[in-house]
Amino acid sequence: MFMSSLKPGRKLGLVLVPFLLLTACSTTPETTRVPLDRVIGIWTGPDGEEISLAADHTFSSTNLAANKLAADDCPEKQTQGSWSFYADLGDGMYGTSKEASSGDWIGLSFEGLPQEDCALDLAVVNRGKTLCATIDPDDPCSFDVRFSREK
Repeated sequence: MFMSSLKPGRKLGLVLVPFLLLTACSTTPETTRVPLDRVIGIWTGPDGEEISLAADHTFSSTNLAANKLAADDCPEKQTQGSWSFYADLGDGMYGTSKEASSGDWIGLSFEGLPQEDCALDLAVVNRGKTLCATIDPDDPCSFDVRFSREK
């Protein structure tokens, strides 16, 4: 029979330490809730991707089919559409809302393109300095394409 000389509190510490280390080493960035004015402007990606978000909840974009976004049939040429922050819609529903004046996730809807052809969201990370392209609600930077705001 296995006998342990550790006290019960120390056993708990041995179980918790690996879990805490795993949590501390997570590479998934945390999202940041920001007001509307913090996302308005032109955002550029590493391979020439560009998204311009306007205060009236419209956007224009170019070159979204570049490199890592190509697998999702996102348009390469200039396109436009509407955007909204994700928000609690009530009754256990969570989705995009044009009334939301702040948020940490942005949903894009491309004009003239079925949503499933280019399912693309933007997660606000790095204290609002970066928008990450994503389709995975559990991974804010699932495409590993990060947009920076032009000055």
